[in-house]
Amino acid sequence: MARKHNYLNNKDILTEIHTSKRTYCTYRNEELDHQFDLILDHIDDINGDGVSVASTVHPDAIWHTTITNKIKRTSKHGTKFVTKLTHGTYANKHGEHLSPKAELDSILSIVPNIQIAKDNKAKRIAKGAYDAAVFAGEKVKQAQFAIDPYSYTLQDLVFRINTFEHIPLAPPKPTKVKAKRKKIIESDLLHDVSDDGDLIETPPDKIKYVRVNFPPFFHYRFNEREQLFQVAQSHWVGEYNGEGFDGEFNIEHDDGHMTEKLAKMFRMLCERYATKANWRGYTYNDEMRGQAMLQLSVIGLQFNEMKSQNPFAYYTAAVNNAFCRVLNIEKRNQSIRDDILEMNDFTPSYSRQNEHDMARAGNLPQSNHGDVISIDPATGERKVLTAMDVEDIKFEATGKRPVIKKPKAKKKIVAKPKFPRTTLA
Repeated sequence: MARKHNYLNNKDILTEIHTSKRTYCTYRNEELDHQFDLILDHIDDINGDGVSVASTVHPDAIWHTTITNKIKRTSKHGTKFVTKLTHGTYANKHGEHLSPKAELDSILSIVPNIQIAKDNKAKRIAKGAYDAAVFAGEKVKQAQFAIDPYSYTLQDLVFRINTFEHIPLAPPKPTKVKAKRKKIIESDLLHDVSDDGDLIETPPDKIKYVRVNFPPFFHYRFNEREQLFQVAQSHWVGEYNGEGFDGEFNIEHDDGHMTEKLAKMFRMLCERYATKANWRGYTYNDEMRGQAMLQLSVIGLQFNEMKSQNPFAYYTAAVNNAFCRVLNIEKRNQSIRDDILEMNDFTPSYSRQNEHDMARAGNLPQSNHGDVISIDPATGERKVLTAMDVEDIKFEATGKRPVIKKPKAKKKIVAKPKFPRTTLA
């Protein structure tokens, strides 16, 4: 039996996103420096502490663990063992016992970022070797490919730092409206003065950079002297000079492109989403798919791996928004068209007629597009129908008034008399 395979999964999407971003970057050695082990916001955070991505307690985080037991849980996906905390206390590296809430915060915050990068590298390489063996048809277990994270040195790690240092500033937009001249009022009470008597400087405007197709970044490594040096730079065309990169900023890059496989994933996602029951019946379904494909081609590489590892949800939300945008535009255009047809005494669309019939039947006193208008064929007089008018029209058609059911009276419960028990003498 063939192994079940999802038509799209986060692992393959993340791989194609990374491959696409590589084409917009310049590397010292692309084969060695393209794969990052940890993403951070600042270079100073490399030697700091971070949040552990592991669900279990990290060995570098505490001195001792607590007593635990394993609960056996069986489901349709198989049997698994879940570790549950029974009793005991955690202590930080200073030997201080922690409360339950501070417990978790301390455990997840004192793991060094360097150790987290080692863990990520070991898991990625082990998972890649296991997948390659499974693809080759071998019957192996994932535990056979486990790698000790402590076997890696600092020189084996690559850190991605999100930064806009090399991105030029965007030119200011010209303002069409002239600023109004305000009346100047001089008064000592209106000056911005701090407690020390100095004038408070107004904050500068928000810095705006040139818009790029994905968050820019640098890649860093450690050398033999355990000093950081740059090995990669995004949105840049140039050569490595030993300390940095010579060249110039370039948004499109010489060979920057989205991979063909990622484009096929976008097309497959749009086609599968368009076949859902709530979308496949619209006559403008093709326009919805086209709008979704256009949206994905614009934001496809803007997914930030630092914030989430679920690009499928990110792209699905973008496709849903594109479909809803087209639907709202079409509904608005149809409503305007029906109003124009009614104003010129022409037959509107079937949806508007259906709403009008339901209003006449009394199900809806008003339609979703406003009041229901009745036109006298003899005089051409227009009249807005109210709820009472709808009831009269229904009575003329059926000859029956709606029956108003009276609420049933509650039955009074009479307690039965209790007779004393009699015993035979």
